[in-house]
Amino acid sequence: MLGFIFAGDLSANFYTTSNIHETMSATATTPFFDSVRVALVSSPYVPTKKVNFEADRGHVVLKGYVNTFFQKQMAQEAILRVDGVEMIDNRLEVRWG
Repeated sequence: MLGFIFAGDLSANFYTTSNIHETMSATATTPFFDSVRVALVSSPYVPTKKVNFEADRGHVVLKGYVNTFFQKQMAQEAILRVDGVEMIDNRLEVRWG
């Protein structure tokens, strides 16, 4: 399941399509997926409008871009605390200013 986090809309579950501006509500999410989403949204260091993730059976893939290496690391640190995380593939790109 692929997730896209929208700041300010914590009640909805989303996944991205080929165009990130065309979002569709996910019909079913897992508790693991929801836990990863909440962890990322709860972090004050993660620019949630720019971060996508996939979460399934203990594996999380972070995608998108952030402004600093600190934000990239903090996104990873936020989901390390989620129960059930076995592997994180941090593919976030750092784009300076």
